[in-house]
Amino acid sequence: MKRSNGALCSLGLAAAIGMAGPGIETVQAQPRKAETAKAAQAAEKAGEVASAASDVERFCANNAASVGAARLSWQAARLRELETEVRRRIEELEAKKAELVAWMAERDEAMRQASESVVAIYARMRPDAAAQQLAAMEDAMAAAVLAKLPSRSAGVILNEMESARAARLTRVMVGPGKGQDGKKS
Repeated sequence: MKRSNGALCSLGLAAAIGMAGPGIETVQAQPRKAETAKAAQAAEKAGEVASAASDVERFCANNAASVGAARLSWQAARLRELETEVRRRIEELEAKKAELVAWMAERDEAMRQASESVVAIYARMRPDAAAQQLAAMEDAMAAAVLAKLPSRSAGVILNEMESARAARLTRVMVGPGKGQDGKKS
């Protein structure tokens, strides 16, 4: 196919500026097409990202009120649970306080009953005889007598008692809320 000089000049000029007719590609046109394709893909991705970001923003804006209400509802429910727990603990503490007050009253009464003269009698007795007499007494009274005795005398008398009875009297003297190891329960 033969072309005229004018057509060749146009093709040369078109090739020089990167434009070609149909079916004719220049060496410079190929890199520009690749750049254009990459730019178009980048623009398309940027549009998708912007579209996704705007979708997220719309979602957040539409659901902000319901999310806030749900958070407030959860917090209110949690506060009610904590309030119930605090009330339960206060009731437990009140019960412990009542137990301690009752024990203190019982101990004070037993201490009043264990007069100094009775304590003096037990202090002068032989330890085995005193242990036998105290073992027959009510726990509170026996513990009060032992508490008023000098610690050395009380220890010898407790040593002469049956171990279970001695342990029970010791627990009465120590008071409520103490475990077997001496720690609060």
